[in-house]
Amino acid sequence: MDVYRFYKYRIINSRLLNSLEDGTIYFSHQKDLNDPFDCELDIEKAISNAADDLGGDEGETIRQLLNKDGEFERFQANVNELGIFSACFEMDENQTLLWAHYANDHKGLCVLYEMPMAFLDDENNILGVSEVTYDQDSLTEWFKALALKLPVSHYYFITELLKRVLTAKSPPWRYEREVRIIRPTAGPFKIDKSFIRQICFGLQASDEDIGKFRYIVDKYESQVGLYKAIRGKKDFGIEFKEI
Repeated sequence: MDVYRFYKYRIINSRLLNSLEDGTIYFSHQKDLNDPFDCELDIEKAISNAADDLGGDEGETIRQLLNKDGEFERFQANVNELGIFSACFEMDENQTLLWAHYANDHKGLCVLYEMPMAFLDDENNILGVSEVTYDQDSLTEWFKALALKLPVSHYYFITELLKRVLTAKSPPWRYEREVRIIRPTAGPFKIDKSFIRQICFGLQASDEDIGKFRYIVDKYESQVGLYKAIRGKKDFGIEFKEI
């Protein structure tokens, strides 16, 4: 069965312990994300910038989208209600920033989830899975490309705009190599515990914390690999040792 692999860096706290014990993952609201631009790009500004860049008939065509009174405000309000689960497609042994930023300076851990395609294709619960793109003007560039395709159906326009808004970040975030799962609502969501395949603890994770997680996953019906980060052969690299 085809599966998607997602790596989630986490701080060790009671919320994480409870989520692993209950078999849940958490989908955040846009307002809870750590980048104020995230999922809240100025759509009207992007349209105006695209029109200015294009000029002529193409610019005027795309500028007509600004006549959709109140539609973009309603669109953004709907975006703000969605749930977002952010993770990474891989765990890079040379990428220590993720450990520092999201796993409490290597005192935390990284969970590997393997989610079956059938789970992610459940349209009643999952709206989509997409990689994040990193570009300084991704929405403006999308509108410029859209000008060559107009007119398009309302469904195509809203669907593609939603994808762009939800998965666009500025270039400095590129190191995250982020992927997102989108749900209709935010909050905890139940998954099968067998999706949790591996837990890797940071360089500075304590034996006490490791023991807490070992106690939890030892009660799973499925096998969960436990690993500990150690200093690698390179000056700043890390490796992972099974524990």
